[in-house]
Amino acid sequence: MTRVAAFDVDGTILRGQSQVYFAKMLVRRRIAGAGLMARVLWWYALMRLGVPFDQAKAQRTVIGSLAGAPQAWIDEVLATFVSEALAPNLRPGALAEIDRLRAAGCRILLVSAAPSPIISRLAEHLGLDGYVATEVAPPVDGRFSGQLVGASVMGGEKVLRLQSYAAEAFGQWELHAAYGDQDLDGPLLALARHPVAVCPTRELAQMAAARGWPVRQW
Repeated sequence: MTRVAAFDVDGTILRGQSQVYFAKMLVRRRIAGAGLMARVLWWYALMRLGVPFDQAKAQRTVIGSLAGAPQAWIDEVLATFVSEALAPNLRPGALAEIDRLRAAGCRILLVSAAPSPIISRLAEHLGLDGYVATEVAPPVDGRFSGQLVGASVMGGEKVLRLQSYAAEAFGQWELHAAYGDQDLDGPLLALARHPVAVCPTRELAQMAAARGWPVRQW
């Protein structure tokens, strides 16, 4: 039986939101205009306040802004983005927990609603065992598609996608531990033997208190 530990990314192992950092980089390099940054910050504020909005649409806007760019150039941009923007903002407590679980024999996965080109590179940077993320369509004629495929990996979709991935990758498995920061991570945390709410939003803090889940401030 393979023991798996699943970590949400934005707000859990990462301070802030990867897609906000990404939009900042696009604006700073004049790849996208300031209007994109304003919209991303607005969406992020709504999310932290618990106000419903179309997160999939927000993702499509950010990813779609790069449609048609040469894939080789996108790969270079993303590699730089992970090393220069994401890596310095990883929570030390999260990295220590990943090391602890890895030493205990767990397979470590990232499970995130963020787009797969970002999460795959972050998982590789951290030397993890795999990832589940919102998929982006393959390149077309060597150019970035900018198109999302399937549902965004949030809420119950995180559980479904994790179950499918782990069954194929590990055969018999159990979710030993799961870490998340908002109420949409609730279904994932509920599946784990050891759920942990990390720097939780108000809604997840209430859920954790009601269910007796531990809370950590990394």
